[in-house]
Amino acid sequence: MTVPSHFVPHKSYEECRLIDKPDSPRNTGFILSTLEECEGYLTSLPMLKPNVDRSKPETIANMVNILTLTKASPLLKEEELKFSREVMEKGEPLPMYKIDQKNEVVMKLLNSAKISHMAAPFPLGHIVKPGYISFYKMDGKTYAVPEGRWMLPNPKAVWVDKNITLNQDLISPPGTQVKIVRVPSGALGLIFDQGVGVLLDEGTHVFNGGQITIEKTIHFNSTVHINHDDYNYLRVLRGKYAKIWAEIKGDDGTISLKPRLIKEGEHMIKSDLFVYSGIVDVSEKFIKHGSMYQLNVPKGSLAKVWHDNMPRLLGEGIHMIESTNFRFDGIVSIADTPCITHGTITIFRVPRGEIGLAWDNNEPMFFEMQGIYEEDSPDFQFVEYRDADEPLIKLGAKKIAFVQTGSVGVSYDEGTLKILPQGKHTIESATHWFKGFLSTQQKSIRLATYSSNQKLANKIQMQNKTNGSKTVTTSTSHKVRDSNTGVTLNYSPDQNYDLAICE
Repeated sequence: MTVPSHFVPHKSYEECRLIDKPDSPRNTGFILSTLEECEGYLTSLPMLKPNVDRSKPETIANMVNILTLTKASPLLKEEELKFSREVMEKGEPLPMYKIDQKNEVVMKLLNSAKISHMAAPFPLGHIVKPGYISFYKMDGKTYAVPEGRWMLPNPKAVWVDKNITLNQDLISPPGTQVKIVRVPSGALGLIFDQGVGVLLDEGTHVFNGGQITIEKTIHFNSTVHINHDDYNYLRVLRGKYAKIWAEIKGDDGTISLKPRLIKEGEHMIKSDLFVYSGIVDVSEKFIKHGSMYQLNVPKGSLAKVWHDNMPRLLGEGIHMIESTNFRFDGIVSIADTPCITHGTITIFRVPRGEIGLAWDNNEPMFFEMQGIYEEDSPDFQFVEYRDADEPLIKLGAKKIAFVQTGSVGVSYDEGTLKILPQGKHTIESATHWFKGFLSTQQKSIRLATYSSNQKLANKIQMQNKTNGSKTVTTSTSHKVRDSNTGVTLNYSPDQNYDLAICE
């Protein structure tokens, strides 16, 4: 049967319609992303700025004393920070506390604090060394004094912790609500203020009152993911992807939790449903994350996949696919696999000097033209390759006979002898049977005459056979060497010949 017209040989695999490219409409597209499409996306972390200047230790003691006033925090927020929860929710950066001795509000608060310490004359009082701080309590509140010589004239005032070095990350005098947190450069402080997560920017933070719980201080360069309450920070290095789950609003307005691969960079989000699932190398050939898949098919290879129960072959490049019904069956080398089959898909390459044999709808097919062929059908089956110079190639009822010079082909077409002359002959009929090849070249045969002894032996053999003698041989032919001529003769005792064929 002639090869159907839709079997058009291609010069390269790039021309094959059954090999999907990365921009195939069946792919999802490039869904590597930031967190911008996710609910709760932040352009920056809402970090609380330090409220004291760590280079000026006296500001630390002043802030401890200011915060003993109930009205201090609201006034400071209103005057200096312009702090509001709306700003925090939007993820905008918060302004910094600035303890300026010339600031009227700060000085008014400091003068309003009911401190009970005063400078002591030499040699009296408690000495606070440089770089240290001391604490005392009065009327249930905690106060602080910086370096110097101090005394407590009020009998209700009592020292609770003396000469505490400021060169530490956390100062928390026992029996007090004072907490001094130092966040190193390049780090983030994690605390809870009355059960609400708060992020501390680098610097020194003073708290005196409320329910402050210190979690920890963590350096940005020591981790990929930072999670605190609803806040999440991702630092994805070059050559890596982060696997995450986040809430994403669909085209119909519904919000659902979806998987995403996050590219390199810093990413921030405020969401209690955000999930970080780990880091993966971008060079991996197959990445699976939930219903999202990425295949990195190297040059000269094809990826075998099943997508919605249909076989697909993916060509060179990065393929991004999002599907709940997907399976990866491996990668094959084009150079090492001349015939690639996957499900109902068959792609095979016919090199020069070979013929491809296949079945198509139970009909034998011979692919003689050099090139790359493709078919997507359950009724197509590739069988094998045969050398084009073989004298006879058969598949089913189809045969190709190459009759060489000096011979003829012997065949029977529906029982009738048919001699095939020199050349190529294609036989497709099931009733046309090819017998073989017969040489038409001349052959020289040497004849020799039987000697008298050989004729006598032949005569005795004939008589024994006629008389039923037990000495009759069961062979029908004999080889006898003539001692005179040295020639080996073939003869049959059943016939009385004078000539024999020499070997």
